[in-house]
Amino acid sequence: MAADNKTFYIEKDTNYALQVEYATNINFDEIKRIAKFFVMQLPEAVQNKIYNELDRGVNIIDSEPQLNMYLHSFGNMHQAKMRQAFSNIGTDWFGNKEIEIIDYGCGQALASMLYHDYLQANGISQTVSRITLIEPSAKALCRAGLHAKAFYPEAEIHTINKLLNDVVPTEISHSGKPVLHLFSNIID
Repeated sequence: MAADNKTFYIEKDTNYALQVEYATNINFDEIKRIAKFFVMQLPEAVQNKIYNELDRGVNIIDSEPQLNMYLHSFGNMHQAKMRQAFSNIGTDWFGNKEIEIIDYGCGQALASMLYHDYLQANGISQTVSRITLIEPSAKALCRAGLHAKAFYPEAEIHTINKLLNDVVPTEISHSGKPVLHLFSNIID
């Protein structure tokens, strides 16, 4: 699939996408549960092979089994680090009633999902009107688009299938609303 500003990457018509779309209480723990279900259906030798393909989570993901394994294997770590990061945001930020998110190297949009959960857990009312997802893996970006749409159904979703160094400023322009910049999955 060619990447350009007009292409919207979103996973559709997969068993995983259907489970996410029809989840009644969408949150990060439910996403991890869905991924774990798929992983646990595989023989242990296949699970180990897929896990090793991730190279401790630093390889670019290029298959659906790797997406599920990543969530299953590293989801808890991301959840803990993002809870900690969000708890260090100044309280003034949460006074912004409407914001935009730019999620750099977003993977499957884990940080964006976890921000939603943080708002919910802390009773914070804040509208996310636009999310820009930047990711070099088309497979992960499609999954990120699915997750972002499920967690923020009213938000405009913008996807960019590029390495971070290839993104030009006009691709991440915003409306002037406050922007939350998420760098949770940038690998040096």
